[in-house]
Amino acid sequence: MCPNEPIVAGGDIKIYTAPNRKIINSLVGYLDKLFWVEYERKRDEKGDLPWQLKCMDLRTQKITTVRKGVGQDQILPPILRIHKDKLTWIEKEIVKGVVLSHLYVAIADSPPLKIYSASLNEVNKEQRSGVFLDIQRPRNGKRGGYITIFLYLRRIGCLFSR
Repeated sequence: MCPNEPIVAGGDIKIYTAPNRKIINSLVGYLDKLFWVEYERKRDEKGDLPWQLKCMDLRTQKITTVRKGVGQDQILPPILRIHKDKLTWIEKEIVKGVVLSHLYVAIADSPPLKIYSASLNEVNKEQRSGVFLDIQRPRNGKRGGYITIFLYLRRIGCLFSR
């Protein structure tokens, strides 16, 4: 399909194919943009899983990389959620045995904004302590939403606002 060719309703049109051995996951759309997370089918020899959050402008079919990261130690790539004009996701990284979870929001065409962070100490996996962000759900209203977290290995819900 040519970049300037209009997209017509009622038919299937292939507008993108992931590179060989990559997976497209967590595909969401808002107005004239598609967002997805793309990553390898298998972890590398260190157990890492590099990922990229991508965006396609459907008017031009231009693809940009919004964010990049690495799923370490069995941590999965982000799951995208969208509500009205809010795109949200949680990125996780491990630094010296501590899992850092960062909640991001992107509103309309604004750059992503980190609105909340938490840490879970896993130096001794038998005695974890801290907070692990699990799932985010945007909600109605100007701010806030609902996230599910793990706190000292107990699953609880928590409201957040920025």
